[in-house]
Amino acid sequence: MKKAIALTLTLAMAVTMAGCGNNQKGTVTSASGKKISTDLIKGSIKLADYKGLEVYEDEIKVEDTEVQSQIDNLLKEKQDSNVVTKGKVVESDTVNIDYTGTIKLNGEDFKFDGGSATNYDLDIDNSQFIDGFAEGLVGHKVGEEVTLNLKFPKDYSQTSKDADGNELTLAGKKVKFVVKINSRKVLPELTDKFVKKNYKKQYGTKTVDELKSYISNQLRTNKIVNAVFSDYVDKCDVAAYDEKEVESIEDFNNSAMASRLQSKYKTNLDTYLKACKMSKKDWNKKMEDSAQKTAKQAMVIEGIAISEGLWASEKDYNAGLKKVATSMGYKSVDELESYFTQYQAYYGQVIIKESVAFNEAVNQLIADNAKILEGSRPADETTTEETTAE
Repeated sequence: MKKAIALTLTLAMAVTMAGCGNNQKGTVTSASGKKISTDLIKGSIKLADYKGLEVYEDEIKVEDTEVQSQIDNLLKEKQDSNVVTKGKVVESDTVNIDYTGTIKLNGEDFKFDGGSATNYDLDIDNSQFIDGFAEGLVGHKVGEEVTLNLKFPKDYSQTSKDADGNELTLAGKKVKFVVKINSRKVLPELTDKFVKKNYKKQYGTKTVDELKSYISNQLRTNKIVNAVFSDYVDKCDVAAYDEKEVESIEDFNNSAMASRLQSKYKTNLDTYLKACKMSKKDWNKKMEDSAQKTAKQAMVIEGIAISEGLWASEKDYNAGLKKVATSMGYKSVDELESYFTQYQAYYGQVIIKESVAFNEAVNQLIADNAKILEGSRPADETTTEETTAE
């Protein structure tokens, strides 16, 4: 999945794929009291003042390590096209390997199920293999055959079959992997030339310093918004929801929950509720409240975009989506659709595209107009968002 610095979204995104330009009119009441009738959204929302929201210096500081982490992520995305067939493996590499794993069974080396592969790409930094596998390849050369003598964790859940078809537990057993290192995908060097070629169109940056400055500003903006957004949403009033949209959010979330329960725990919602000693009525109320909260967050972003004139027509909406697509490295809005699909699959949630189209602009607007206070937030001013996180 592609990563986009500008899309550190503040809203919860378990929401429906709403369509732009529906027939039913909605209303947005701006912070100044101006009432705007619009067919761009359904429902009705009254915005609180989003200019001058207070945030503390210490909670929006951006460390050099945070900027470097974002840069590493960007470089990682370009790694696939930077394959080398020499040199020693380092922690930032993705290595292509062939490997064969064996355990001792009746005194003989036994190849267990799932223990061998060819042309496998292994991200050293983000390996899902057992401890010692990825780490054991660091420092070895391309073309080298490496033997790793390891041990499965005691809580290792995967099993195999022995020669007679009987279940074979791997947990706690010693294992030997013979690994051939075929090639390395290395991080490209961060230079002005590289930045100009890859990020001029995406972020408007032509030098390393400009890229670092852009990333730092984006991180700061996101921190400001994350610090104030939840409390700000609470201050806004929804006079009317689009009930069909809320119902669709509920339906989707219920389906996602049922799928997770089945795939992870092999059970259903009724059994889950019984175990939690929760009635179906209470569950439905909980889901309705959650759906309304999600819809409200989306309405706030859309409402600000409308009241600020960022979204006055279908043309503005399409321009917003195009900007998002460009900032994420996609060539077209059509390609961006694949991101929405991946996001849904990855998180079990769906994005309101309208909110995504204007999220960056609204975030920047809130951040640019925030009131920065010295020091740290007092303990008795814990934000709604922090309380929720706890």
